[in-house]
Amino acid sequence: MKAATKYVQLLERDCEFLALKLVEARKDIEFYRAKVERLELAIAQAGLTPAQIHPAPANPPMRDKKPVQLGTPHVPFSELKRRWNQLSEAEQEKAMAEGWQVDLEKANKEEEANAGK
Repeated sequence: MKAATKYVQLLERDCEFLALKLVEARKDIEFYRAKVERLELAIAQAGLTPAQIHPAPANPPMRDKKPVQLGTPHVPFSELKRRWNQLSEAEQEKAMAEGWQVDLEKANKEEEANAGK
């Protein structure tokens, strides 16, 4: 019996708490309802149409968009090794000291030029 009375007391406290939350929620609803009414009146007085309030986005069609390259393209290890071996010993030392940046576009143009010969 003692456990049942504690359970009933807990339920009563929960009901009281929820009743207070309900009162607060109703106050919030009335507050926001008044805000919406004021906005509607302001829009009506300004003479704006819904299209003027929310203009359509001016995005170009998807077919006109060019793909964006994300990050640097992947270079296979075999390609890196081949380019490294093409460097002279002095160039390799310089690359080790300063950091080696692989210029893919330049290398591809050189390969195309060499292939055309």
